[in-house]
Amino acid sequence: SPINNTTYTAPASITIEATAADADGVISKVEFYNGTTKLGEDATSPYSYTWTNIPAGTYTITAVATDNGGLSKTSTIVTVNVSASTTKVSLNAGWNFIGCPITGSTAIDKALSSIWIQVQTVKGLESFYSKDNQAAFNSLNTVEWGKGYLVKVTHNIFISRVGWI
Repeated sequence: SPINNTTYTAPASITIEATAADADGVISKVEFYNGTTKLGEDATSPYSYTWTNIPAGTYTITAVATDNGGLSKTSTIVTVNVSASTTKVSLNAGWNFIGCPITGSTAIDKALSSIWIQVQTVKGLESFYSKDNQAAFNSLNTVEWGKGYLVKVTHNIFISRVGWI
């Protein structure tokens, strides 16, 4: 265990378990790997290792059992997915101050895609975006990491999402 293609939320903690037996001897140890990186080992049955504080990403886990004669066998690969944690965001109808944690510069409609239908206006320190008056006022086309923006929405919104907070 875990079962192939299981998804966890970062920072994840995954207990990896393996069964191993040797017909003509004993199992000396079971080593646990993420790709080629050794995570840990266990010399006593039931064989397990708890991998902690795993960031978002896709990982390939294997177990390698070694017997008292030095022979070893590698398990089949188990892929696990760790998704980024979500942030619960509540925006009230009217103006809200939000930050952009997206690295770099991102098109405003893409950065606000989860709430775009409710967005009326977005203001930066020196720039402005208005759906109602696009030709006259839109000097704000992208948003940048580390900057805050005022966003005017049509009604209260509650979202769970990775990104904007």
